[in-house]
Amino acid sequence: MAATLPGRVHPDTLLEAVLHLDRPVLLRHLGRTIVAACPDEVVTGAAIWDALRRRPPGRDADGGHASAPGPDGATRTGTMAGGWMGLLGDRLAGTVELLPAPPPDDAGPPTGVLARYPAVFEVDDDGRAVLV
Repeated sequence: MAATLPGRVHPDTLLEAVLHLDRPVLLRHLGRTIVAACPDEVVTGAAIWDALRRRPPGRDADGGHASAPGPDGATRTGTMAGGWMGLLGDRLAGTVELLPAPPPDDAGPPTGVLARYPAVFEVDDDGRAVLV
């Protein structure tokens, strides 16, 4: 189920509205800006590889993405609702691509963190937003 927000919305405004919630995020995916908070699952470090191997809810057996109406009302595949979002730090990203050695920073962020958000705002470049 999707709900279209009335009018035009700037992604920064949506992010500001959810900053007080758990693990807010803003990112770009398939030409849309995604804003979310309150993940239902979080993994860090090397455990992210196991998490990525599991099929998330709403995905078919071939790994296809769930479908949802886009901000323009057309049905789109590839919604980020229920998908993993996060970052790979230098040490973990270096396991999938060649990177220079990171500077020592034992107090820095984890080597990787991913979160799965059950619902996200998808905002197109014209400011139309859908909660999926």
